[in-house]
Amino acid sequence: MYAIGQGVTQDHVQAVHWFRLAALQGHPSAQYALGSMYEGGEGLQRDIVKAYMWLHISSVNPNQSSAIAAHSAEQVRDIIANSMTADEVADALLRSRACLDSSYRECD
Repeated sequence: MYAIGQGVTQDHVQAVHWFRLAALQGHPSAQYALGSMYEGGEGLQRDIVKAYMWLHISSVNPNQSSAIAAHSAEQVRDIIANSMTADEVADALLRSRACLDSSYRECD
């Protein structure tokens, strides 16, 4: 609601806060939204590595409700990868693995 100003004043900082809480609970759509906000620098400092990380986590999340949503996360992740170095992609994948292996306790 904060991301688009639905029923409240639009506030990207608040949107990031709530997306992060949901993402850390394993919600794939929140992980996708958080990755998109990192990519665009909305409500926080732009961080392409964290954007890739969250989009990757969303794309492989077993709770993803549809193949279409997972495919969307993959597409955005792959577009972002085109502007990243190989080391940045490797770092994002390592962070993704640490986040997933820790059941979302080590995600930043």
